[in-house]
Amino acid sequence: MAVASISTSTANTPTDIEAQKQQQVASTTTNSTPGRAGKRLGIACFVLLLIGFPFNFIQPVGTFVCNTVVIIITSTITCGCCCGSNLNLQPRVKGWSTATLVFLCITLAIQIIGIILLAEDYNPQNTSEVSEGNSGFLILIWAMSLLFNAFALISAAIFTFKVMFVVQIQRRQ
Repeated sequence: MAVASISTSTANTPTDIEAQKQQQVASTTTNSTPGRAGKRLGIACFVLLLIGFPFNFIQPVGTFVCNTVVIIITSTITCGCCCGSNLNLQPRVKGWSTATLVFLCITLAIQIIGIILLAEDYNPQNTSEVSEGNSGFLILIWAMSLLFNAFALISAAIFTFKVMFVVQIQRRQ
């Protein structure tokens, strides 16, 4: 609507244009849909990471699936593509989504290294044991994977908190 009124009016003064810009900004900040969408995506990331974390001890495939979904969600938030394009998030808030994405990518890289090491140690004649050559290194990889997964969980929680905090401030104004 505001674009149509700007194009049809031929004698806009600078104060009229500034008033229209302020109206657009006010309508954007009062519309809490982007804030709610960011909050929902943040909650989804946090819940998926929280669900996936115990799978590190039970079945790592569950963690891998949850982390992959969170990587997709955080990459849309960080890059601003697809459903993340209409999120008007502040750079400080979006930075926590980027931190979550980076931690999960590091976790994924560490897990791939672990899979490669397990594949090297696989012995078809003896499927019950892993050779002792890489067992200490595999434990280190597992611990680092847990650590970076915990960092991703914390940064997703901070992202969700920041988005919720920004939405509350916007509603008060």
